[in-house]
Amino acid sequence: MTVDEAVQAIISRPETHLGSATAHACYEAVLAIQEAGAPDAEKVAMISVFAEAKDFLLVETADIALLP
Repeated sequence: MTVDEAVQAIISRPETHLGSATAHACYEAVLAIQEAGAPDAEKVAMISVFAEAKDFLLVETADIALLP
């Protein structure tokens, strides 16, 4: 999964808080690859992608908040 795909997974969630939306989207993605038999390293990589996506969204929302 790419960071862009993780961003899309996060913003498509019904939760209104970024942390909750990220946690739920990440959990579902990790659960899906776990059920498919992914090794631990792949699960860790998936979590890292969601962390990057959350950081990206935090920066984007901070930029928007600074607009006049």
